[in-house]
This record gives sequence, C-alpha cells and structure tokens, in this order.
Amino acid sequence: VNIRAARRYWGLMVRNRGDEERRYEPFKSAHWLTYVGPSLLEELGGLDAARDVAGDDVDVLEAGGGVVLRAGEEPPVGDINRKAPDIEPMRRVNAFIRPKRISEWSKHYSNLFFTDIDECNEWLTRLDP
Repeated sequence: VNIRAARRYWGLMVRNRGDEERRYEPFKSAHWLTYVGPSLLEELGGLDAARDVAGDDVDVLEAGGGVVLRAGEEPPVGDINRKAPDIEPMRRVNAFIRPKRISEWSKHYSNLFFTDIDECNEWLTRLDP
C-alpha cells in the first residue's frame, strides 16, 4: 500500500528493511528530514556544500557531528496529480545526497510487495532533474 501511495504522493517515505540492511549506498531518497552523518557529510563536500545546495528552502541543522536537512517548514505531500508544488526543497536535498543514493532496489532482497520493479525504481529517481 505504501509503495502504491508513494508513486502518487512523492513526499512519502517507502521502507524496505531487508534492502536497507544490505545496501552499500546509505540513502534511498531525500525526505522532509534527511540526516547526513559526519563521514557522509565529509564525502559529500562538508557543511559548506550542504548549505550551498540548500538555498533558502532547506534548513541545515547541525546534529551529532553531521546535519539534518529539513526540506521546508512542514512535510511535503508531493501530490503529482496537482503537479507536486511543495517538493522543490526535497529536490535540493536530493541534489546534495545523490552521489550516495541508490538508483535501484535490490532484486535479491526486495519483493516490493509485488509492485513492478521499474515503477519502484522510478520512485527512487523521482526528484532527479
């Protein structure tokens, strides 16, 4: 149900614990709150790089040696039937984490609850330019 809903409402998070436990790349997607730990922050260019990408729409909050990127004042819904006007801040977060983000679900660890794998992979890249 959540995968089908997330294909319409781009602000929703999709979880798959089996896949998450076995992934090398740490990010599945950008979300309203995205934590970037200290070592990943350094790999992505550091605090200044995070602030550069953030612009005015994304808050960069230092936490635990890393940062929390908050994409907007409140969680976006991202209803694509209404052209998802509230996801631009998530696009900025996505631009920052993209080098460390997965681009497809693992076919070996994920049944995706019988949802088409290509459609699920499209969700992963929904915020790309």
